[in-house]
Amino acid sequence: MKQRIWIMTGVILVIALVSSCGPSEEEKKRQEQARQDSLEQVRQAQLEEQRQDSIKQARADSLKAAENDKRDEQKNGRRL
Repeated sequence: MKQRIWIMTGVILVIALVSSCGPSEEEKKRQEQARQDSLEQVRQAQLEEQRQDSIKQARADSLKAAENDKRDEQKNGRRL
């Protein structure tokens, strides 16, 4: 009978120790929130990069259009 009590006590201790070894629910939530925050930062950085690329492309297109207009004006002025 004493042996069964010791075995049961040992089993209960092992279960308690194993369940307390992992991260707590609060730690898991903090880790997940940090992960989500990191993903959001990456997403924001990508959006900003796309915005900057769009601005650069619009400027390049505008300059090219202005050059083409200037060339057209010069060609039309020479023909007259």
